[in-house]
Amino acid sequence: MKNWLYKNWAKFCIILSIIITLLIFIFVKTNNILFFLIWIQIPIYLLHQFEEHYWPGGFKRFVNKEIFNVESGEYPLNDVNIFWMSIVSKDNFLF
Repeated sequence: MKNWLYKNWAKFCIILSIIITLLIFIFVKTNNILFFLIWIQIPIYLLHQFEEHYWPGGFKRFVNKEIFNVESGEYPLNDVNIFWMSIVSKDNFLF
């Protein structure tokens, strides 16, 4: 199950961004623009993750080939590392 999650988490970011955007428009009143702008960053970040890692993607390939100069084999930046850095990183939270 974990391997599937590590490979496919970025595919679901687009779906989550749409759902969260709808919830923001339903529950966060747009008359408080500052509060709205704070919350709208979540779906924007999810869209960024989708385009960086799934469509068109290429982040993992670029880092491994251009930065680490690894053509094949055991990549320094693999799906597990990308998942933990992108989703559960302490920098993604406000505390």
